[in-house]
Amino acid sequence: MFTKAAVFLTVALGSSISFVKATATATCGAHGMSLRASNGQSPCEIAALMVGKGAIPENSPFPELYNLGQDRYTIPTMAEADDLRCNPVFYNLVAGCAACQASTYTWSSWESWTSHCKSNTGVSYIADTMPYDTPVPNWAFTDPLATNGTFNATAAMAMKSATDLAIPDTIFNVKSDSTASSSSASSSVDGVSKGALAGGTVGGFALGVLLGGLSVKMFFSRKKVHKKNGENSSVHSDETQDTIGREKTIMQQV
Repeated sequence: MFTKAAVFLTVALGSSISFVKATATATCGAHGMSLRASNGQSPCEIAALMVGKGAIPENSPFPELYNLGQDRYTIPTMAEADDLRCNPVFYNLVAGCAACQASTYTWSSWESWTSHCKSNTGVSYIADTMPYDTPVPNWAFTDPLATNGTFNATAAMAMKSATDLAIPDTIFNVKSDSTASSSSASSSVDGVSKGALAGGTVGGFALGVLLGGLSVKMFFSRKKVHKKNGENSSVHSDETQDTIGREKTIMQQV
């Protein structure tokens, strides 16, 4: 009697249970492949790893915008506006996540994104909290204020693919046997924790911060060069080459 009742109850309950699938992280479309990091991870995956502190949450914070019926990710609420979400690197990654999915998607301005933030964090926060072995694309270090107060997808793609810049991705924390001992000697260098940088590749950070704004200006100046011809085109072309030469000199000195 008890067994039959239990089976009946189980069947009755089972018929009313609906299984909810975990929300997967968005993937980049063909046009946004250049925004991926050197290891193939998309900005959506990297941002989700940052939220999950090294593991992408089962229900991703950055699912496909198409499935959400939105054209952008919503800005952080007052409850969500923590040190991570009030960081320009994270903002760029979230905006890049939208940009890489479809050309019709957009993103909020930096001012709007941080409207609920009490204060903003910098690169040192990212260096201290970045998950191990997770690369940050060079374009993510561009100051949003250098691109008219918002993420610029065209400039980011150009910066990523520019062969003359060759700015590598940054990996702040690398898992190795020496990481623990190196981290114990933690101190501050230019506002970035030395322990956090131990064993890491910081070329993208150093050059990205230094040349982010300059790269954007170079991109738009090159567009102007291609639109002009004759003597004016030659003059501006020479100026652009001088800028590239100065930039390479700076890169060698970093």
